[in-house]
Amino acid sequence: MHLSEKGQAQYLGYRIKLLDPAALQLGNISIAWNPGAGAPIAHGIKVFRDGQVFDVLKDATFEIL
Repeated sequence: MHLSEKGQAQYLGYRIKLLDPAALQLGNISIAWNPGAGAPIAHGIKVFRDGQVFDVLKDATFEIL
């Protein structure tokens, strides 16, 4: 959490390892924020599989509900 005269900013980073196909739903991303404070920014989402790195944000689209 970073507080300044402009407001607050929060950074969240985590790493998960999926060991079962039933756990794929963990890949669904949900962000809650105050739209009056500006848009959220996703800096990076990467999938590591079989020695390869896939940049999820390269072709991703987000739906705002």
